[in-house]
Amino acid sequence: ASFFKKSPNEVAGTIILSHLEKVRVWKAERALAKSPTERWSEFIKKQIWPSEFSSIRRHNAAVKVTLTVADLDLSEQIRPEHVEEALALAHYPFERMNRGF
Repeated sequence: ASFFKKSPNEVAGTIILSHLEKVRVWKAERALAKSPTERWSEFIKKQIWPSEFSSIRRHNAAVKVTLTVADLDLSEQIRPEHVEEALALAHYPFERMNRGF
C-alpha cells in the first residue's frame, strides 16, 4: 500500500492536466491580443537576454522555451524570471555540454 503514497514534492497528474487545460483556454482567449514579439519588453531584450548564442537554432529554442514558461505562468508579458528559468532549461545545459563541461 505504501507504493501508492505520494511524497510531499510530487504533484498528481490530474493537477498538471488541469493547469495545462487552463493554459490552453488562456492562450486561445488571447490568441489575437498580442504577437509573441510584443510580449518582450526592451529591458528583457537589452539587459537580460544573452547577446551571444552558439547558433540561431539555440536562440530560437531558448525563445520558444521562454514563451512556454510565460504561458504556463499565464503571463501576458515576459518577465525576468521567465527568461532565467528558460535559459536554465534550454541554454546553459547545452552550452556546458558543448564546451565539454
